[in-house]
Amino acid sequence: RQPAEDNGPAREPHPGIGKRKTMSSPSDAEVIGRSLDQPEAFGLIYDRHAATVLRFLGRRVGAEVAEGLIGELFRIAFERRKTFDASRVSALPWLYGIGSNLLLKHRRGEARRLRANARMAADEASNRRGSAAPRGARALWNRLSGCRRF
Repeated sequence: RQPAEDNGPAREPHPGIGKRKTMSSPSDAEVIGRSLDQPEAFGLIYDRHAATVLRFLGRRVGAEVAEGLIGELFRIAFERRKTFDASRVSALPWLYGIGSNLLLKHRRGEARRLRANARMAADEASNRRGSAAPRGARALWNRLSGCRRF
């Protein structure tokens, strides 16, 4: 066996691969702060995070419902941008929190709708049985009243 060749020190991957330059792009906190005076600046937060938050929502409620919730999420975030903690560099955890609250609200609404549908179905079945019972009793009475007593 021959000894392995030593090609020098192990190469580190290029430090710039997979990383964005943060020097040229403002942090989310800076963008949100700027959006307080220039509301259109908040669009950059949407551009940066909408796809990620959409996947987060979609994994939990499906793509169709998630698409409906994403607009609501960013509307709420825009309205509450004054409450964003500027010491945070990224808005993503904040957006996840808003998304989690929306998911909870959505699930509660779904549960209420399911309970209401179950009550309506039970009431409808009860009404069908209740309305059929008097007719059945009347028919039975008519038949029995035609019989002779022994």
